[in-house]
Amino acid sequence: MTSMNVPEPVMSLAVQPVSKDSGGQKEDPTFRVGLDPESGQTIISGMGELHLDIYVERIRREYKVDATVGKPHQSGGQGQYGRVIGYIEPLRAGSPTKFEFENLLVGQAIPSGFIPAIEKGFKEAANSIVLTDGTAHAVDSSELAFKLASIYAFIQCYTASRPFILEPVMLVELKVPTEFQGAFAGDINKWGFLFYSILVKSF
Repeated sequence: MTSMNVPEPVMSLAVQPVSKDSGGQKEDPTFRVGLDPESGQTIISGMGELHLDIYVERIRREYKVDATVGKPHQSGGQGQYGRVIGYIEPLRAGSPTKFEFENLLVGQAIPSGFIPAIEKGFKEAANSIVLTDGTAHAVDSSELAFKLASIYAFIQCYTASRPFILEPVMLVELKVPTEFQGAFAGDINKWGFLFYSILVKSF
């Protein structure tokens, strides 16, 4: 039997239930619950903010536990910090590639060792990215932090730009027998065609 590959959690939250018994059964292998021996906090970990929000809501709704949620206390360990600044733009017409990443960083705002992780994060989410600035933390920054920062940055820009799909526009000349003109025009209108002119010829 082939073993299942379970990804490591990428986000954690501290949960402090008012009730002593939260009940429930861990059904999702990517959702983990543990006790931090240093802070004494109950820590839940999962694949992102939405993933954890769903489980917190389940705890409150299904098990009637009034839980308070917050960031885990750190006692000198490494966290996850990464901040990227840049802009996205359409690829040039006729570009031979589907993705472009340009690094315009000046100085060492972000250590060069994290740049490949930033590019990888953007590559998973976008087409053309220009990195202009950002910040790093001496202890809490990591490749994973900058990869996730890149993905979230693209989602934020993409949502704010309100993109929409452009339909192709072309000029088409169609010839049909006169007796089918009405039915043909009805079908064409359903497809979003606009009539530029109609010319009736007698043969």
